[in-house]
Amino acid sequence: MKDLGFADEKNEENLPWYLRQNPSIVFATVSPPIAYLIVLFNLKKMDAKTKKDRFVFVTIMAAIWSLKFLPRNVFGITYIVVLYLFFLYVTIWVVYKSLKK
Repeated sequence: MKDLGFADEKNEENLPWYLRQNPSIVFATVSPPIAYLIVLFNLKKMDAKTKKDRFVFVTIMAAIWSLKFLPRNVFGITYIVVLYLFFLYVTIWVVYKSLKK
């Protein structure tokens, strides 16, 4: 069977319950800021593939979640979402670089 890019089941068993796939999906859907904090505070407990999976999903959910707090103006929404995603990308990049040292 093809590898779909999700974290291995062996690695999932070694993680605490709140970092496993199903609870992290629920956290990211209900409140992406809390999910970001959970992932950032537990980076050392996850392998690279799991980190990538969690960050990508939380970023997508944060973009969708933030739309309900934005004005109805299409250009304003697009501008704010792009800035938000850029900020998240830079933040994640800085965290990864600091952990690799």
